[in-house]
Amino acid sequence: MLLVLDHMIESHDLTLVFLAGAICVLACFTTMRMLGPIPALPPARAKFWLICASVAFGGGVWATHFIAMLAFETHFAFAFDIPLTVLSVAAAILISAAGFYIGTFKRRPFAGGLIAGVAIGVMHFVGMAALHVPAQLVWDFRYIAVSLVIGCLFAGWALHFNQGHKAPLTRQTSAFILAFSVCGLHFTAMAAITFLPDPTFEVSTGDIKPNLLAAIIAAVSFLILALNLLGSAVDQRFRARLALEAEVLRAHVQQLTATQLQLKKTSARLKEAVSAAEVANETKAAFLANMSHELRTPLNAIIGFSSVMTKESLGPIGSHKYKEYAGDIHNAAEHLLSLINDILDLSKIEAEKHELYEEDFDLNELIEEAVSLLRNKARDKSIDINTESQKNLPVVSADRTKINQVLINLLSNSIKFSDTGGKVDVRAAFCSRDGFTVEVTDTGMGIAPDDVERVLTPFARARNSEVAKQEGTGLGLSLSKSLVELHGGSLELESELGHGTTVTVTLPAWRSEQIAVA
Repeated sequence: MLLVLDHMIESHDLTLVFLAGAICVLACFTTMRMLGPIPALPPARAKFWLICASVAFGGGVWATHFIAMLAFETHFAFAFDIPLTVLSVAAAILISAAGFYIGTFKRRPFAGGLIAGVAIGVMHFVGMAALHVPAQLVWDFRYIAVSLVIGCLFAGWALHFNQGHKAPLTRQTSAFILAFSVCGLHFTAMAAITFLPDPTFEVSTGDIKPNLLAAIIAAVSFLILALNLLGSAVDQRFRARLALEAEVLRAHVQQLTATQLQLKKTSARLKEAVSAAEVANETKAAFLANMSHELRTPLNAIIGFSSVMTKESLGPIGSHKYKEYAGDIHNAAEHLLSLINDILDLSKIEAEKHELYEEDFDLNELIEEAVSLLRNKARDKSIDINTESQKNLPVVSADRTKINQVLINLLSNSIKFSDTGGKVDVRAAFCSRDGFTVEVTDTGMGIAPDDVERVLTPFARARNSEVAKQEGTGLGLSLSKSLVELHGGSLELESELGHGTTVTVTLPAWRSEQIAVA
């Protein structure tokens, strides 16, 4: 390297050498500036910046070479062949473009840098071939090999360093490394040349003269400067956009962090609430289990003794009023016992502790039993109950008591909420695809659309002044729905205010004994 340095100092105009170096650094800095944002750009814009970077680098290498050639003191008149000079700059641009493409688009920066080093070498030696000087050129191939190694390795290192480090000085450092690869290759290769005078050689008048070459170099330098200014403007805009996006992203991250913290707090509160609800549910279940015995025992006694008094089993009661009072006590106690049973059933279903005692039975017979049980109640309001069933209805496999409870609840509601002289229809059918269906339709007061979902929840009743006049706890429909769903079926309610209600109970087809056996 000392021999190369001595040769540069002794055989060159150092002012032009420093100018060549400045142009080289400017070109390399412009190149790195334009290569930097390529990975984040859309494909079309990325390719445009790749072309600009290749023009800046190829033109810069070319300008560096020919300024250094002007600085070289050969003591001979010389010129440059036009086609080879044009070929040298074209080769520098095209080969470096291939290297930059591999380095940025293919994400292999060191390999792309090696190809950019090849571009420097091709440009130099084609440019030297364009030199017309009255002398023979004798080459030392050891220096040529070293120059190529310097150009390729340092160019590969420059692109690798530019992509592999994110420090603020990365671009400047990589630009200087790339500039060293250009200057190192040139001056090492120039040290490999020895000029032997040849008086028979004449410079062609069609060649490029040094003064014309200087003008061309100035134009190329201005082009590189313009590309640098363009890159600087775009770079500032790109950085501003990145800063804005980073600020927006930072705000989103802060918001997400705050939301995450709030969610954690909410989750902790929900866990505590769920835990408290589970404890409360267990407490409720235990309370209801204990109260079922405590309440049923005295109620059964009340019902039993009031029944004896009503029937005057032990002899006549002094006043008929006492007999009426005993009947009232008996009816009230039975109503209270029914209410307690409903609450306990609903509680067991919610706790998933309700068991089904399944048996095979005739659905038509069960419907007739329920209708017979409530026919007197319907007769008191002059309500006509009609039943219509499909012939040869299959046997049902289900909990007979629970299905009977559902039918009684539905019929009771239809009678309760129907005006005097109304009508209740009960229809049963079976389809191998849909299963068993039982429809209970009445001509009662109906339910408003907003209340349909409401009346299917426990203890909820329709918000209707007429409904408020009727006795009830709001458990019938919700309990019936739960009992049907325990059987794998469904309960649907259709109603129109003032035009009656239809409740459809569906039991799955597999509850048919025929299908189950098949």
